[in-house]
Amino acid sequence: MRHGWGKPGRRAVTLIELLVVIAIIVILAAAMLPLMQPALRGRDTREAARQFNTFLMGAQARAAQRGRPVGVWLERNPASTAGSFRMYVAEVPPPYAGETFSARVTITHLGGPPATQARADFLLGCCAGATPPMVQVGDLIRIDYRGPLYRITSVTAGTSVTFQLAGSGDQLPPAIAAPGVPFQIYRYPRKTAAAPLELPPSSSIDLSLSGVGSAGTELAAGTTPVIILFNPSGYVDRIISSGYTGRPAGTVHFLVGRSDQIAGLNLSDLSNIWVSVGHQSGLIVSTASAGGADVASARQIARSAQSIGGR
Repeated sequence: MRHGWGKPGRRAVTLIELLVVIAIIVILAAAMLPLMQPALRGRDTREAARQFNTFLMGAQARAAQRGRPVGVWLERNPASTAGSFRMYVAEVPPPYAGETFSARVTITHLGGPPATQARADFLLGCCAGATPPMVQVGDLIRIDYRGPLYRITSVTAGTSVTFQLAGSGDQLPPAIAAPGVPFQIYRYPRKTAAAPLELPPSSSIDLSLSGVGSAGTELAAGTTPVIILFNPSGYVDRIISSGYTGRPAGTVHFLVGRSDQIAGLNLSDLSNIWVSVGHQSGLIVSTASAGGADVASARQIARSAQSIGGR
């Protein structure tokens, strides 16, 4: 009779063989890591672009619901003011036209000739005693229900405001004596109490390469936030930033890229994504970056996507 103890046993794996297998796995993983990094990096960028796109569309819908401009407030990164990874919903308070229906202003030109600024004096008072002040520096004023919007540069509560041109090609209103004309003040947007959107780690809106039209980089400079506002009809009402204030004359392009490549390197990174907003249609599309030696060539495909509806 044969007993089980007589059966030949299995050969065990030696420590040396195990270490060899582990070393091979480590070498293969190290070789594959550079191939995986672009895919992982692109995943964060795609998710950031999707979130930003959705946030913009949400602001459009809120503007239609509220019946006044609503937009997105892009907070600049304190460590790199050309980038933004946190954004808020921004709302414009109702226009202000004085304390009474008969409120009027007179207009006096300042500086020049030609005049570079003007002063609006309130004949029947304005915002006296309001806390916080009803009108602030940065608000916009329109005279007599027509013409362009002008940027308010100083405020004397209850007495007057000083203003200047807010857009290229505009002109100051003519001087107007008593009894004056009506006015409307469009107040600076306010951040809402809604929770902000924070983009995925390593992702950022590269404001140094974002701007209006084929090659504009008006959003790059400054430390103040960049705000894009939508009219209740869905189109871009205006953009507010340190270097640009007014209704854009072309498509607004935002480059969603990497936070460690702000101010230059994001332009040639093919894993980045352009989020473009049609200034007249309000259409929002996301387009993979095609690289390019300059901003104009990099936006060429993004402009094409706008014309066919994008994605």
